Amino acid sequence: MKKLISILLVIGLFWGSLCGCRSKEKTEPSADTAGYAMTSEHFKVSRAQMQYFFNEQYLSFLSAYSGNLDAVGLDTSKKLSEQACTLDSSASWYDYFLNLATDKMTQCLVFSEKALKDGTKLSAADKAEIEKQLKAVSAAAKSENLSEQDYYEKYYGSSVKKSDVQKCMEMEHLVQKYFKSYTKKLDVSENALEKYYAGHTRLYNRVSYLYFNVPVDSTSTDGQQKAKASADAISDAKNEKQFKSLVTDYITNYYLEHSGNRYNAKSVSKQVKETIQKCTVTDAGYSAASAASRWAFDTQRAAGDTTVINETDGSYTVYYITSAPKREEYKTVNMRTVLFSPDDYSTDGEAKHAAELCLKDLRLASFSKDAFLEKAQEYSADTATKSTGGLYENLKKDALSNADEVENWLFSKDRAPGDSALVHTEKYGWFVLYFESEGVPAWQVDVLRDYKNSRFNTYAEEEGDNYVIRMNNNILYQIKEAAASELNIGTEA
Repeated sequence: MKKLISILLVIGLFWGSLCGCRSKEKTEPSADTAGYAMTSEHFKVSRAQMQYFFNEQYLSFLSAYSGNLDAVGLDTSKKLSEQACTLDSSASWYDYFLNLATDKMTQCLVFSEKALKDGTKLSAADKAEIEKQLKAVSAAAKSENLSEQDYYEKYYGSSVKKSDVQKCMEMEHLVQKYFKSYTKKLDVSENALEKYYAGHTRLYNRVSYLYFNVPVDSTSTDGQQKAKASADAISDAKNEKQFKSLVTDYITNYYLEHSGNRYNAKSVSKQVKETIQKCTVTDAGYSAASAASRWAFDTQRAAGDTTVINETDGSYTVYYITSAPKREEYKTVNMRTVLFSPDDYSTDGEAKHAAELCLKDLRLASFSKDAFLEKAQEYSADTATKSTGGLYENLKKDALSNADEVENWLFSKDRAPGDSALVHTEKYGWFVLYFESEGVPAWQVDVLRDYKNSRFNTYAEEEGDNYVIRMNNNILYQIKEAAASELNIGTEA
């Protein structure tokens, strides 16, 4: 386990989904653009810097869709250029991530030009934050027994150097200054969020369902017909219990037919239980690339609805809606934590003892903000909150990566403000936890983020009309693509 840990599942940078600025122009090399990937009047962007942004978008996407990449049709074992992008039918996944990178850099160039004109500069706090991020990279490299340069090459490409990353971070922080300034003035009342939600319900609703795939018996001349008939029979289920019963009957009969004297009732019963558990989906989000998702999120969908979808391999999948699409109304959590990682101690027992002493001290200090700030800065291995006193605000379920024990404690129905505990996780170590209060309804977290991003992107497009940003395709398409396996990473967040 890496010594520096961030348990928050990061989905992207603050501006989220980019729509770009209208000032972009695709050009061939010229006196202004030759040797550079993108340029504006006073700034030039190298291929290495674009390589950093490209891989940053790719890695962020892998983190966001960890465990669910099949749903969006991205195969991390293959080249991006060899796969059609399910989010943009006219492009490959390579084109998709390249467009994200150029859109992001366009905003960086637009606001770099605006900052030059306005006299806006990074503050000492901004520079300190960038330095902290670079030091975190250095520590992460050390934890993997890599030099800094080898670390940058591993995750961002052979041409990327620390100076490239630092320059990109400076541009990102400059955009962030404008983002914070602009969004601070927005109307973020509940009425404003309700209105935005009403126009984008599919993005924020969640649906629960059962499904079962009926394969085609390739050894039978009427295998296709039999599979369709079986799927249709299951789709006649009138309730959830009957759906599970029909699936149980199908699996049992299948094994009776194909196992002969080798049929084992206990083994089949186990198989039925595992299948039904696997095919029970709760609070799934919308995916435009999935025919089943498009059906499930239809505005007329209701609990008890069923459908049968013919898959590309010829098989048939039956879907049964157990809960119609609706937004997440549960309350999020505001909490503080100090994480004690065994990597920082000789044994796990020592880490636990240090955590126990910390919890005792915090109780004596009435879990004050200052006490948490002191303890987090001195001890916490959670880099995401080390400088904020261990604070997580409006935390949603599943927002923490591989920390189910922490989430179970936080979202227990018995939890109340002022509760504290010491919770252990196998991956990270010992968490000192303090429950401050309930936060806003879960749906508002995502809606607020996207509402701010949408309004800021519109503002950025308007600002983009004042500047000309040129792109050199000859350089941009030299950006190296790589499958996740070539980056030597997994898809686990």
